[in-house]
Amino acid sequence: MAKGLITPYLEETPFALLLGAGSLAVILILTFGIAICISIVYGVFKGQIWAIIILLLFTGMNLLGALFSMSVMAIFSYVFLLYCEIVCVRHPFYNS
Repeated sequence: MAKGLITPYLEETPFALLLGAGSLAVILILTFGIAICISIVYGVFKGQIWAIIILLLFTGMNLLGALFSMSVMAIFSYVFLLYCEIVCVRHPFYNS
């Protein structure tokens, strides 16, 4: 029912072609993000120091976002995550 209501508007606008491209772009971005997350998790469990450094960077950027949004719970959460990641960097498992 909704498709029948929307279709006339899509045929009149040049954005009809962008709807398919937009969906493909979102799928590609999500796939790329999932691949990055899986490789970082694999690196952390294998003892790779680069994975912890990337996590430190991402957590630091999220902490800045939490500071600007003034979310107390998020600030405490990201500070705790940074603490845990710094402890991981100092652990002998990552320094071998």
